[in-house]
Amino acid sequence: MNESLDIAIFEWFATFLILAAVAAAVLKLRGRSRAVRGWILWLCAIIPLFPYSGLFAFQYLLTIAGHISVTATLLLTAFVLREITGQSLWKRGERRLILAGVAVGSAVVLPATFGLTRYDGYQWGYGSLPFAIVLLLLLIAAAVFRRNLAFVTLAAAVAAFELHLLASNNLWDYLIDPSLTIVAFTVLIWNLVHSMSSKSSSTPSSAEIQ
Repeated sequence: MNESLDIAIFEWFATFLILAAVAAAVLKLRGRSRAVRGWILWLCAIIPLFPYSGLFAFQYLLTIAGHISVTATLLLTAFVLREITGQSLWKRGERRLILAGVAVGSAVVLPATFGLTRYDGYQWGYGSLPFAIVLLLLLIAAAVFRRNLAFVTLAAAVAAFELHLLASNNLWDYLIDPSLTIVAFTVLIWNLVHSMSSKSSSTPSSAEIQ
């Protein structure tokens, strides 16, 4: 298959997942009939294909959001399936683990992007052997500890990189993207604040101790 067609198909599918995720969350698709769910998902698949000024709708969306990584695509897939079927593809805490990995990866890449350091971690994605070893060790750890979604995400990102399914030749772009980075830091900070507030509320006051 033509490489540009492969990229277009992946970008369309990512856009479809974004629309489906929004529709599933807002319209509560799990409680709808099978026919309604089918029609809404069909619309989510067709809308990105509307042409305008020589481009498809999904291409306009990606000019705003930037690229969509393989990691984000798999997380969206898992979310849509959970919201529609009620079946979760990840174990407890696994999504948080993946988002933590995204945050760490972003912390490696972003400082040089904003001119905060001279060391450019983004260069690792062009074929760095140490980076490949780190990813291999992460894959082994995910398999040993049975973190299935983490294992599939890493393996799929590497496979997509080898197949050139994105318009990039840097592996980082298959692992993280700007929108996912924002989501990862937002969720992790929210969870941290929530955890700290829960501990604070559960700690007895001095008056209670006396």
